[in-house]
Amino acid sequence: MRWLRLILVIGFLIAFARQGDWFLLFIASYFLVQVIFNLGCGGSSCAVETTDSETKPDSSQSA
Repeated sequence: MRWLRLILVIGFLIAFARQGDWFLLFIASYFLVQVIFNLGCGGSSCAVETTDSETKPDSSQSA
């Protein structure tokens, strides 16, 4: 999802450079903050859920 947002940021920045519309820069900034901090606003929370594999070490790879 971060890559999609980054592509949107690049697209909005290109559109801003061509048209000079400051609202496009605002939208690009909004998505850029989401990319940098891995935020996502949907439902009741603005935090992106992590899967169990990202938060817990894999116990099947014991030494």
